[in-house]
Amino acid sequence: MAKNDKVSKAQDRVLSETCMEYVTDVYTAPDFVQVDGKAGGDSVCYRVYNDGTIVER
Repeated sequence: MAKNDKVSKAQDRVLSETCMEYVTDVYTAPDFVQVDGKAGGDSVCYRVYNDGTIVER
């Protein structure tokens, strides 16, 4: 899977499956994609791992 495709899919999953309203930053690593954003005025951070798991940090 291409890096941009991996990031796009991670962002889409986080936005559809969590309370995040919009994305402010994205970091990629070999094992996960970290998506930072805002939800209700608070900063939130989620990691989407290669196995599909979404974890809030």
